Amino acid sequence: MLTLKPADPNDAEQEWRFVAAMPEDENGLLNQWHGVSRQEFETKALPQMLRFSEGVDLPDGFVPQTFLFLWNDDEIVGQFRVRHCLNDALRSGAGHIGYYIAKEYRGLGFAAEGLRLTLAWAATIVPEEEFYLRVNKNNPASLRVMFKNGGRIVGETEDKFFVRIPKDNGDHYVCKTASLEEMNAKWNKEIERHPDSQSNWLVWKREAMENAKSGRSIPYYGVLRGRIICEATALLHPDAVQNSEGLVDEQTAYLCAFRTVPEYQGQGYFSKLFHFMLEDLAQRGYQKVTLGVEPHDEKNLNLYRHFGFTERIKRGKEIFPDGTVIDVDYYGRSTESE
Repeated sequence: MLTLKPADPNDAEQEWRFVAAMPEDENGLLNQWHGVSRQEFETKALPQMLRFSEGVDLPDGFVPQTFLFLWNDDEIVGQFRVRHCLNDALRSGAGHIGYYIAKEYRGLGFAAEGLRLTLAWAATIVPEEEFYLRVNKNNPASLRVMFKNGGRIVGETEDKFFVRIPKDNGDHYVCKTASLEEMNAKWNKEIERHPDSQSNWLVWKREAMENAKSGRSIPYYGVLRGRIICEATALLHPDAVQNSEGLVDEQTAYLCAFRTVPEYQGQGYFSKLFHFMLEDLAQRGYQKVTLGVEPHDEKNLNLYRHFGFTERIKRGKEIFPDGTVIDVDYYGRSTESE
């Protein structure tokens, strides 16, 4: 599970290892403490980070800045820096936020989720109505991370784009990968909504949580005004998919659990989530996606054709936890945008 924590002396050992390994300059994010010793980190680097967050001993031209570490369970995978306000140099330059994800953790969605957490953390500190960010033109992956968090390009130079991300005013619709806490709450609501088939839903919840924890799936949620209004899941391992042959492998993900709250159906919210999911899977190296639908379910058949699932793969039978058996037709499509 990803969490965001400000620099903390209690985490000095892991913070030191991460900061010392960071490059001196990674796409414009400078790290003066590259290669720092453990002793110097504890006596100079970490105290400086803490003072800067309080606006103490700032060099000329600097504003208060908080150093945030992105943790994946008990391991640091990234660093985000929040400048608490803008001055003239930042307004026409680096802006509010800079970040770095360790190379071995790139392509896993950590940057997008880390930026989302950072924006939420900074929302009550930054006085401006929008977050200012800057990205090198030769770093399209970082630009996509900003787009995923609602960013838009407002200007450019020969080698940089300038991006703005509006603060969430309560009406912002966000597509994201779900946390385990969000999954647990969402599944509990689904179980409550299906009292006549709770035995199935309890099993499906357990399987969904286990798959997410083990990395065999990625759950995607569309969130409007803090409410999860639509969802989908990508299954990444054959053990998680019935009739898995031809449906899931190292370059193919199986999609399932397409659900939208009734009052938000037909308004384009799920379409945004679907394309967010395709782009995310493509960045992770998946070239194809598949799904299943009952042969006589014309409503969903038409929906899936609309989303490009025109390649029929095969027919099989699936078994519900309560023993119910259904026929399923499987279809596929590329992850490339159409």
